[in-house]
Amino acid sequence: MARVFLGVGSNEGDRLRHISRAAKALGAAGIRVVQMAMISETKPVGLPAPRPLQGIFYVYAIRCENSSIYIGQTDDLERRWKEHQNGRIDWTSRYRPVEIAHFEVLSTREEALRREQKLKTSYGRKWLRKLIESGKARQAGGPPQDPYLNTVIEADTTLEPAQLLAALKALEAAAGRKPSAERWSPRPLDLDILLYDDRIVQTPQLAIPHPRLHERQFVLEPLAQLAPEVSHPVLHETIGALRDRLREAAE
Repeated sequence: MARVFLGVGSNEGDRLRHISRAAKALGAAGIRVVQMAMISETKPVGLPAPRPLQGIFYVYAIRCENSSIYIGQTDDLERRWKEHQNGRIDWTSRYRPVEIAHFEVLSTREEALRREQKLKTSYGRKWLRKLIESGKARQAGGPPQDPYLNTVIEADTTLEPAQLLAALKALEAAAGRKPSAERWSPRPLDLDILLYDDRIVQTPQLAIPHPRLHERQFVLEPLAQLAPEVSHPVLHETIGALRDRLREAAE
């Protein structure tokens, strides 16, 4: 029997009802709910907050609907993303931008320009695609949408990680979630595997622990309510310590 932690969210339709139904449906899918953290409302994940101590220039890569990657640099990522969405940038005016698949923060425009040119080389583009496909890229963007209700569920299951993922996807579909090319599109139900015992899984379909778990306060806060002593199997720090560090960074 594996101990797992699942991220649960909803920002479309009757959000509380979607979460409640999902918690009840987990048992029928072979996932026994042990406990659930408090439900809280949070803004949807989108563009990164300003990071004045790290730099004020961004190098970014946008994935387009034809699977091409547009690479650019700017001192205002939010403004530039809107320009791409509104068709003001040549390449993305022809091929609809889907998401900011990766971004980096640099200290000066000169550094940003050098980094942009490096990523535009054949080697740079190949490296960037591998990074994005691995799920380790720093992502941002997405369409305007309503706030989320979020929580974390601790559960026991005999399902293997791939089987667990399939079960969660089936529950999302049952709640009315439709496949979308946009990573940040609104959804009635969002179920993520955050931790599966101390297992590390890296496949094209699944990454455990969740690759952005340690960057998201709306995940770490409820997760720390349930299991502050659990250690992140990659970072080798407790969930409580990761939560505290994120709190300090936000102050």
